[in-house]
Amino acid sequence: MVSKMTFLGLAGAFALLQATAAHATLLDWSYTAANGTMGGGTFTADQDLVDPAIFHLTSVTGTIDGLTILGLSGYDGADNQVYATSPVVVDTAGIAFDVGGGLNFNIYEDFGNFPPPSPYACAAHYCIEGPAVLGQTAGAAPIRALDALNITVHGGGAAVPEPASWALMLMGFGGLGAAIRTRRKLGAA
Repeated sequence: MVSKMTFLGLAGAFALLQATAAHATLLDWSYTAANGTMGGGTFTADQDLVDPAIFHLTSVTGTIDGLTILGLSGYDGADNQVYATSPVVVDTAGIAFDVGGGLNFNIYEDFGNFPPPSPYACAAHYCIEGPAVLGQTAGAAPIRALDALNITVHGGGAAVPEPASWALMLMGFGGLGAAIRTRRKLGAA
């Protein structure tokens, strides 16, 4: 009986842990560059389990400088994450976009790099670099200041569990309840 109780307790705890996994969150984004170019679209992101203020971007749709975005890339060391502060911010590693043909863009925070003469400086809070060929030396592509960068988290970042997560959570509570009930029966005997 003790092994059955242990099994039910472990199964219940496992189901509860699985039900608390991160869920995809949608973020709208848009920018306007100093030269009048613009872009925007939607990110899908996973909220960090350790620091809920960090969103790891997993996919992107939209346009950048009039080009259709095919996905995220690792151009120029981008970490492709945002911080859900008020307002939402991008760090100095930035967000990199693949537009096909081997061309990439990177939107990043220029904190600490301005004012010029830093070769990476655009003398604004946020910069856009590109189009650049993947593997091109950082700073070799055109760099422009952004007049505006807006990122909005849908629903304030609160994840709503999917039906499968609810089922796992209910199984977890059921397993823990069965383990407690079995333990009580053993204690009474």
